Amino acid sequence: MPFIDDRGRVFGRFNLVDAALAAVLLVLIPAAYGSYLLFRDPVPTLTSVQPSLLPKSPEWQVEIRGAHFRPYLRVAFNDTQGRTFLFVNPTTAVVGLPDLAPGTYDVALYDYTREVARLPKALTVEPPARARVELDGVIEWPTQHALDAIKPGFVFGEGPSPVEFVAVEAARPMTLKVTVGSEQPLSLPAANGEREIPVRVRTTCAVEPGPDGTSRCAIEGVALRPGVTVRFPGNAMSLNLRVEHIRSLERQP
Repeated sequence: MPFIDDRGRVFGRFNLVDAALAAVLLVLIPAAYGSYLLFRDPVPTLTSVQPSLLPKSPEWQVEIRGAHFRPYLRVAFNDTQGRTFLFVNPTTAVVGLPDLAPGTYDVALYDYTREVARLPKALTVEPPARARVELDGVIEWPTQHALDAIKPGFVFGEGPSPVEFVAVEAARPMTLKVTVGSEQPLSLPAANGEREIPVRVRTTCAVEPGPDGTSRCAIEGVALRPGVTVRFPGNAMSLNLRVEHIRSLERQP
């Protein structure tokens, strides 16, 4: 039997065009698959997170290491996405931490919406250290309930920062502290006969690392310093303390 008969069939069975097309496909498919394997982006991997143990603070960054990193990846801590992903090189990136509660977290790497790598229990956030602090200040905008309740020895609040009133002066006309440019704040009498209560209080604060590398003493996320107002929430009332002077600070056991 001839290789190609008078009707253009190979071995009398296959049309020559069909046979040629099949031969081309047999060559192209392996070549295409080989090209895909050769030129596709390799899957990123994770090997470590440094540091792996941190005190609670919204200012921290961690360095992640692995392989095949590229821009536009993202990192999540359990289900909470990192604030930033700074690509350094294919093996290193810097990730800004979100505001994580104390606990242990998986670190997961995502390529768009697809998870490509995970390190179980790779990051631990510790509770912040606490300190006892004594402050001079004034209670701003007190309600009649607050005016009646605030006396020496009165303790307000049940959270991590209850406030104990050590000394209480008589209520006086309230003054607003107004900043004009870079000058020292000016005092401006409040309208409508509002009053304020000069007090000395003891409370506790969280010792948190600040963005400049120093630690700060913070209550409800507000770093204590003269001039700031700290809010102490409660069920029956809330108290706003404008800090005027920090008398003492000591580490809480």
